[in-house]
Order: sequence, then structure tokens, then C-alpha cells
Amino acid sequence: MCFMKYCALSTFISSVIYNGLMKTRITLWLLVFLCFGVLFQCVSVFLLPSSVAAVTFELPERTFSMVVEEDGSALVEETVTWLLKDPFRYVTWRVEYPSEVDIEDLQVAVLQGPNLTPEINYVMNRHNVVSLELWFAPRSPSSSGQGVYVNVPKEGQIVQVKFSYYLRNIMMECNDFSQLFVKFIGEGTAVKTDKLVVMIAFPSVFGEPSSVYVHPLGLKKEVTKGLQNDRYVFHYVFEQVPANTYVEGRFVFPRLLGTGTNYKNSVLSLADVEEIERQYTSIYQRTKMLGLFYPILLFVIFLGIYLLYGRERKIKYDALYERDLPTQDPPELVNAIVSRVCKEPDNDGFSAAVLDMVRKGHLSFIEKSGEVVGLKLIDDDTSRPYLSGALEAIANKEGEIIFSRLEKTFKKKSLVDKFWDNLTKWEESVTVLAQKRKYFNSTGNTIAKTVAVVGGIALPIIMLTASANTDFPLMDARTFMMAGMGVSFIMALIVLFMNRAVFSHWTEEGLLYVKQWQALRKYLTDFTLLSQNPPQALAMWDELLVYGTALGVAKQTLKNLRQLYPTAPPETPVAGTLYVRPFIVDKLNGMPTTALLSMGGGKSGIRGGGGFGSGASVGGGAGGSSVGAG
Repeated sequence: MCFMKYCALSTFISSVIYNGLMKTRITLWLLVFLCFGVLFQCVSVFLLPSSVAAVTFELPERTFSMVVEEDGSALVEETVTWLLKDPFRYVTWRVEYPSEVDIEDLQVAVLQGPNLTPEINYVMNRHNVVSLELWFAPRSPSSSGQGVYVNVPKEGQIVQVKFSYYLRNIMMECNDFSQLFVKFIGEGTAVKTDKLVVMIAFPSVFGEPSSVYVHPLGLKKEVTKGLQNDRYVFHYVFEQVPANTYVEGRFVFPRLLGTGTNYKNSVLSLADVEEIERQYTSIYQRTKMLGLFYPILLFVIFLGIYLLYGRERKIKYDALYERDLPTQDPPELVNAIVSRVCKEPDNDGFSAAVLDMVRKGHLSFIEKSGEVVGLKLIDDDTSRPYLSGALEAIANKEGEIIFSRLEKTFKKKSLVDKFWDNLTKWEESVTVLAQKRKYFNSTGNTIAKTVAVVGGIALPIIMLTASANTDFPLMDARTFMMAGMGVSFIMALIVLFMNRAVFSHWTEEGLLYVKQWQALRKYLTDFTLLSQNPPQALAMWDELLVYGTALGVAKQTLKNLRQLYPTAPPETPVAGTLYVRPFIVDKLNGMPTTALLSMGGGKSGIRGGGGFGSGASVGGGAGGSSVGAG
């Protein structure tokens, strides 16, 4: 169920990106939060504890020793050391073995504690299960009805208890081998064990185990083994065993049969065990390697996409500046290609187009009391039918657009919708013209974004879900997996937020076009160049201001022209007005924004400028105690 959710989310993200729904940053951020939520759910499956201790305590050390006899029985001694941090009443210990195994002669001895003779309350006491509480405080409530607690010193209270018992039938006879498959400690302990010391001893008549498997892989441990007192003895010291984690060992004796044990599994063969252990080791190693190398592989893929598609081609163009217009393209097309990288024009493109209509006589500025208060429609600009239609939609009966009345005008839904529909069609028509030039190759951007969605978001979620659902304990391999998938996820988000130009490139013709217009922009913004090579004709003043607006440098262009020529000639309708009233560009820039705000930002708008039975599988070891406190 969880897995299906994540696959569905990944498909949704992919469809969003390729159906154009990610036009606004708000939508993209919402998707980011969705993905983080999914990842948090994946991680919380195996990071958040499944149980919490009722009383705060630590486990500085636990010991487990087992001496196996020739008949398949064993003597077990287990010592648990608690460090209680809060007032407490009792500590708990529970162990459960398979039904074929019998627990006999259980002895409990308190080695250290507030008292050495606590009351033992057996919550469960069957032939194969023991669950008990050691009460160091009176079990009966006080006169006030409240339970009595044992106070602990500031440094905590040490409680050390030794549990000794005899196990019958702990050795398992299988098809063609025998094994001791036992848990040293079990699951269900809510805190980590700082140190676990284990000793397992076998009679020499068994021979030395052909294979020994300790689960889970990834635990820090020290191992020693040898022949002592006619027994094969194995010593293990484990450090920092996580909470709710079992530790078990499988000791395999080929061809050892007839020990007399009643704990049998005739279906399980030695080959089965070897295959199970091989699978576990393989999954553990693959998981760890994936966590280590997957983000590296993803980075290499992104780097390869960049090197193949993102590096610009080399052309021969070394002009320091351009004084004349490189092409006769309309300013909004220059804005869409150069500033917007072959996308829809932004507010600077809109303002430049309006100023160009003023320059060509299709519009004029309305002046009252020495101030420019609006625009006057003179006639339609046949080269810009949609833009003309947008302006006509918000003009009054006299064909005037008064800046101070725009907010009131845009409150009328019919007017603002008509304005926006025409503006959007104009924007789309310019985009089509820009893309028809085929100046910009965005194949690399498409590939990179696809890899980011599939390889950086979808696959990590799937792999994290798979690792969370596996029955095998993965320990540090899972940590590597989470870290690696987290890095991959972040890498994917960075790529998704990157400007599409990073993984794309200009064609040779397109790069020449861009460099020429960038050279003009340099000319307009560098006063030294402008003063040494001033515009040849007065008509160029208006052109330079119009195209400077399209390139996003209107204010710097106007500043340099005013410094060079303090007074504009009257026959320049654009320069003559902007010289005295430079704020007009801001007024024009604000028109689409005002319309968008009046609609509540509900439309994406023009952009702002600039089974083998028991004892087989990993985790199937017999026994394993869990401890607690209350």
C-alpha cells in the first residue's frame, strides 16, 4: 500500500513537469514539500522507535553465555546491567524460545541494586516462555493510593541481575546437518545496549563449526575463538547495539546428526542455509553500495549531460561592442530570446513593446499639468494585434489608458479577463517566433529534469520503501542507503530548480545572435563606450532606449544618455518623455502585475524582469531476551 502511494506520487510529479503545471514557483515548492513528506514517512518506518521506555534507563552492559552439551541441551547464564535515571518500581526481563525447547531450573540473582531480594512477579511462566518483573518497591499502593517508587541518586541507580537456566533441545537437527541458531539478545528493548559480551561453547565431539553466521551484519564487534577445556569456545564483544535490535548467531555442524534433540527441521538442508545467508549478505552489501555509489552515479550522469549538451559551442565573434542594432527584430522578440532564453517575454519585454508602439506612432503619452498620466491609442499596430487588443480592452471610450485608474479598471472581471487573454496570446505568439528560430537546444535540460524526477526522486523513494519492507536486518547499510538517497534527492531538487540554460546550449547562429545583443547591452551600460562612440542619428536615441528596456538596462541607458546629452531633442517621443519622467518604465512594467494581482494571482503570469520452516531465515534464531523498567 505504502509502495503504491509512492509510485503514484512519482508518476504525478512526472506528469506535472511535462504538462506545464509547474509554471509557478509555488507549485514547485508544494511538490518539494510533498516529496519531503514521503521521504519522512519512508525514513520514519525504521528510524522512529516502535516502543518507548516508561522509565528512563540505560543498558551499560549485557552478557550472554551458553555451554552446549552433547545431547543438544545447554546451560545459559545471562547478566543484565540497568542504569536507572528516573525513580522506578521494577525492572522486567522476558525470553521466549520455540515450543520444542524447554526452559528449566530458572535462577534469578540480584548482584547489585537498591536491595538484593526484590519480589519476583511472573507475568508469564510456561515451559518455553518466561516473563517476569523484579519489584524493588512495594507492589501494593501507598495510603494515598499512589504507587511507591525507589528514588535514584543523581548519577543513577545501578541494577545488575543474573538469570541462569537450563535449555533442553536447543540444538536443531536438520536434513543433513545440525545447528545452534540462537539469539543472544532479542528485540523489544527500547534502549540501546552499550556493550554485549557473548560466549558460546560446544563439546569437542561436535567438531568445529564449518560456518558461523552472526546477524545482523554491520554491528561493530570483536571475535576470538579457540579450543579450551575440550570445548570449542567463541567469544564476541558487540558495541552500541541499537534499540529494538536482536543479535543472533548461527553455528553450523555438517553431518552432525543423532544428538537426541527433539528440535528438528527435516526440510531444511545445508544448501538452503548457505543460500539464505548468501542472499542476506548480498542484499546487505548491495544496499550499502547503493547508498555509497548511487549519488555518485547520479552526479556523473548529470555531469555527462552537462558536458554533452550544456557546454556552449565556440564561434568567431570578438567585437567589444555593438553601436547599431544587430537585427531589426522587435524588442519583445529580443527580450524573449536574449533575456528569457527563448521563452515568453517578461515585463521588460512588455514595456519595450509599448515604448516601440509610441516610437512608431501607434500610441502617445498623455500629459496633464506637465505630468505623464497615461497612454493614448492612436491606431492599431498590425504587427502586434494581440497586444493592441489587450490595450484596447482597458482603454476608455476616448481611447485613453490612465495609469491612476488601472486598479479600478482591473476590478472589472470582464475587462481584466479580456486584457489578460490578449496579453497571453501576445506572449505565446512571441514565444512561438523565438522558438521557431531554433537558436536554443534544450534537449539536455529535458533529459536532466527527467533524470532528476525518475533517478533523483522516484527511484530513491522506491528503494527506501523496499529497504524498509525487507525482513533482513540492514543496520548501517540502511543508514548508508538513507544518506545516499537523501543526497540524491537534494541533488535532484537542485537540478529541477536550475535555470534550464545550465543543461542546454545555443546553436552557433543563436550564440552569435545573443553575443551581438549582449555587446549592444554593454555599449548602452558603459558610459565610456557610449561617449566615445555616440549614436549617429537622433532617431537612434529612441531605438536605444526601447531596446535597452528589452535588455533590462533601461535605467542605466537613460542615465548614460542624460549624462552625455543633458537635454533630449523634442523630435524623439520616447527619449524626450523618459528624459524628464524616467518613472514611466516602472509604470508600464507594473501594468501586467496589477492585472495579475487583481485576479488574485490565479493565473500564471508574465515574468518579472531581471519459507523453509523454523530455524531457517535470518532473524529466526531461538530465544533472545528483552528488558525494560517501570
